Amino acid sequence: MTSPADRRPAWRQAIEAEGRWILLHLWRLLVATGGEIRRRPWLTAGLLIATTGLGGLSLAFDAPADAWLLAQGETDTPLRLIARWFRTFGAFTDVLTWSVLLYVVGRVIRRDRWRRLGIACLLAASLAGLVANLFRPTIGRARPDANVGPYVAVGPTTDYSRQSMPSGHTTTTAAGGTVLLILAPPIGIVTTANAVLVGWSSGRLRRHWPSDIIAGFCLGLATAVLVGLAWRRLEQGGGWPS
Repeated sequence: MTSPADRRPAWRQAIEAEGRWILLHLWRLLVATGGEIRRRPWLTAGLLIATTGLGGLSLAFDAPADAWLLAQGETDTPLRLIARWFRTFGAFTDVLTWSVLLYVVGRVIRRDRWRRLGIACLLAASLAGLVANLFRPTIGRARPDANVGPYVAVGPTTDYSRQSMPSGHTTTTAAGGTVLLILAPPIGIVTTANAVLVGWSSGRLRRHWPSDIIAGFCLGLATAVLVGLAWRRLEQGGGWPS
């Protein structure tokens, strides 16, 4: 006698099995990343201090950079059109693209390592984005296109025009892109270059100040380092689920 589960269509069983594989690996990598934070508190603290420090030091460039951009005008030049495309692609679409592409290729060629790279890309970007989106409404910094100056921060707010620090686009793209640079350099060169261009686009379109972008990139990189260390520990120690 067959159980109800056995009477399900084969395609449905395959999708459910794939879903379980993804969730199990996401969870294992998330737990391992938490382990790296506990195991390396000084590294974690150093990465956060570096992120804060570089973001703070770059505040001096905000006003001059914005003045230069305003002098260039707001017309749709080719560079602005390119910037608009990269910013649209960088709205987590790029992270999903890399993640799904790596996962599908790994599934087709039967290489679990490639599938796990896709998992790492998705998790790093999600974690970094979560941290960024916790800070942004808390700081309440006005965006450049609000035209109230670079040093206006009102504190906790739900006003999107005052959620500039750090750049969410740059943070998630940098995390997903640079974790691949750490774990698979030939692929990571492309994804990291994309992260740089997404950050540039946010500045060129006056959606973020330079310091927002630098802080976001550093936060993304810090997250990628921790996720990358966890990924390597699982790979070398045989800790991945079978």
